Amino acid sequence: VFIHGSQPILGKYGVSLVPPLFFASLTNLIAAAFLILLILARRENIFLLLKARYFLILLSIGFFGTTLSNILFFYGVRLTSGINSAILLQVEPIYALIIGYLLLQERVTLRQMISTLLIIFGTSLVIYQGTFKLNWGDILVLLTPLCYQAGHLFSKQLLNQTEISPLFIAAGRTLFGGIFLFILSQLVGVNQFEHLKDLNILGILIFYGVVIYG
Repeated sequence: VFIHGSQPILGKYGVSLVPPLFFASLTNLIAAAFLILLILARRENIFLLLKARYFLILLSIGFFGTTLSNILFFYGVRLTSGINSAILLQVEPIYALIIGYLLLQERVTLRQMISTLLIIFGTSLVIYQGTFKLNWGDILVLLTPLCYQAGHLFSKQLLNQTEISPLFIAAGRTLFGGIFLFILSQLVGVNQFEHLKDLNILGILIFYGVVIYG
């Protein structure tokens, strides 16, 4: 919870130093490198990440859970406050309830519905105090958990496989999502590799990649 709570605060700090796409691509690729090293240290078969039966699902997890969510989140957090972002991300349970009920046929209890409504009510009170005015940054952050849940939907297909562990799913998500982001950052020309000489920027990139994402 501590790591999750620090994500929007450190994310806003990171994108104030370098462009969002550049920050997102490097932090995810750093996370992927860290997770791949863990897999190798455990002497597990790293080539499962490229196995045909898993590859397209891992690509989908990477695209929705990392690429699309990172674009929405980092551009959104740049336009709103870190605290607003942290609170807005708490609407994720409502997406989970809808997707779980409609697509996974999971049972939704009255207790879950009441708890989710309380989260939404509390979020509204804390941020908007009854005015309900959203800027573009807020809207982008609100859409971010929907991408997370789309990624989770694909992840559920792999979690039942005994051959592949959650560590591989995390590695595939950050690797393929990071590659998509890096290609996109190259296409739009936002590379700022010269900033990596700044130890402050390099430090936040490594910390965010290893701790927040890894």
